Amino acid sequence: MQFFTNGWVYALTDSEIRMYMILKHLAARFPDSHALHGVYLSERDREWLYGISRDVYEAHLMLAKFGLIQLVPNPLRHRDGKVVEFDNFLKKGGVIPPHRFFVMGDSPSLNLRSGRCEGRCSTTLLVGIK
Repeated sequence: MQFFTNGWVYALTDSEIRMYMILKHLAARFPDSHALHGVYLSERDREWLYGISRDVYEAHLMLAKFGLIQLVPNPLRHRDGKVVEFDNFLKKGGVIPPHRFFVMGDSPSLNLRSGRCEGRCSTTLLVGIK
């Protein structure tokens, strides 16, 4: 698995690794859905099947910055993930859909000497790996 050989296991936090592995599992379990619309993790599945907290789930934000996943845009949400006009949305009886993700793979590699991503990464890693 390129996740290990590209150095991601050394650069990501435990929460980020756990969330990435869950999304990889969902993409493998539902390949057609992943290819067309992305995969999602409902609150119930997050808690009951995977046993992760909301904080671990929020690790998707950093995974997207690193280029390992892509958050599918949703017109009901702002870029930060918050629901547009949340109070009005709930008053109208709206159901908030979960985030959807595309798993981009392990292709971006981490240069362990410079601490930078190479490939489709969009941020510099600030890690002290020697």
